[in-house]
Amino acid sequence: MANRNYTLPTIKTLFGQASKCAWPGCGESLILTDRGAETVIAEIAHIRSEKPGGPRYDPTFKDAIDGAANLMLLCGRHHKPIDRHDNLYSIAELLQWKADQVAGAGSGTHISDAEARLFGGLTPEERAAITEIAKLTSRVESACSRVRDDLNRLESEHAEAVREMQRTVGPSYEIHDDGTEKVIYPTDLPRVEDYRWMEARSDILRAAAPLINQALDALAEQVAVLRMMNPFLGGPANTVLLTAQGAGQHVVGEDALNVSLAAMHGALEELWETTQP
Repeated sequence: MANRNYTLPTIKTLFGQASKCAWPGCGESLILTDRGAETVIAEIAHIRSEKPGGPRYDPTFKDAIDGAANLMLLCGRHHKPIDRHDNLYSIAELLQWKADQVAGAGSGTHISDAEARLFGGLTPEERAAITEIAKLTSRVESACSRVRDDLNRLESEHAEAVREMQRTVGPSYEIHDDGTEKVIYPTDLPRVEDYRWMEARSDILRAAAPLINQALDALAEQVAVLRMMNPFLGGPANTVLLTAQGAGQHVVGEDALNVSLAAMHGALEELWETTQP
């Protein structure tokens, strides 16, 4: 199919003229209600296709390909067959399906403007905002990973310094009352040296903070812009921001950072999936 170009009135009209999947005998609702939440699960199907070679291309059809007269609503199970096997489903048959769908619609199906907009695809501005959000999460990950690498290097050097101290100082022995001995190896560096290592760790975190915070601030601004343009996408976008902020707070622990970054990736995928009708 060609790129979607459905107007908001067209989408609202389609849902207003339907209450279930148009496939004869299906009866699948256009909206799934589960755990108190409603999810639009209907898919928009073309009766005629726009491009030559597409399902049911009709060169004599002069009306809008993406207009309500050439569209009907199907469930996900029944949308693909009519496109993949176009020779089995004629234009006349699908027009009858649509007529039956409209006749049995009753009061139709109400969907919000935000949900309807998803069927029209993203606006260029919304797409640009989501693209920028994805880029900024990459900046956050890069900054967090860089500081984590520096901390790993420092921790490795610290561990080697402890081992060198143990080799130099050697073990001490604890003599028990029964005459047995227990070998004790020192595990801590002298206080002055240990303080130097702690200062080096703090220096790494201080140097990284501006880069991480700049990326997070830019991400917060972009999420606010997307929320203003499309409140329906504001919730998923805010989840991306919260998980990114969690990553910024967990750079001191490698496992915690990895969990936070995975959550951020998942939130970004969820944001994109939310844009797909």
